[in-house]
Amino acid sequence: MIVLAAASGDEITGTDEKQGHGLFTYYLLKGLDARGGSITIRSLYDYLKPRVQDAARRDNRDQTPELLPATASSAVDF
Repeated sequence: MIVLAAASGDEITGTDEKQGHGLFTYYLLKGLDARGGSITIRSLYDYLKPRVQDAARRDNRDQTPELLPATASSAVDF
């Protein structure tokens, strides 16, 4: 099992009211849409993590998506 979490345990997730989603959900959906066909969990995570972090920083807070366990992530495809 792999967990793709919106933030680490000590962080609070944020929303983007203009997009109608939480930051994590917004970039998760964008990443899935942009990639089209087959995608690995790792490539999706690598796409959304910096975008979520940057958007959260613009709101003066930290939000770091997590991928657990990271060692198994590269072997799993959608």
